[in-house]
Formats: sequence, structure tokens, C-alpha cells
Amino acid sequence: MQTSQSFGIHFTTRPDIAKDGKEPIYACVTVNRQRAYIALKQNVDPKNWDSGKGAAKVTRMKIY
Repeated sequence: MQTSQSFGIHFTTRPDIAKDGKEPIYACVTVNRQRAYIALKQNVDPKNWDSGKGAAKVTRMKIY
């Protein structure tokens, strides 16, 4: 008998519990259609988060 398992991970923010204008980042792990959200204990400014990619936007700082 052959079994099939699925696994996926993506990152998301939770705007409903934002503090100081920053949203906490969560990892959503899915195994066989069972989801678990893990708090990464990191916050991000919503304008620096790309929800389509599930990642922070790339920014380049000019250092002189």
C-alpha cells in the first residue's frame, strides 16, 4: 500500500493583533490538510510586507 502525504509552508501577518503599527509574522505549516500557525516573534511594518509573496519587500538603503 502506498501512502501520499502533502506538506506546505507559507508566511503571513496578523493585522488584527498589530502593535505600534507593526504586524506579527506567522508561519502556516500544512501537513495533510491540517494547519498549524507558528508565531515567529518578529514584527513587520505593513507597508514593507508583500502579501502576494508572503515575504518582506526588498529595500535598498543608500549608505554613504
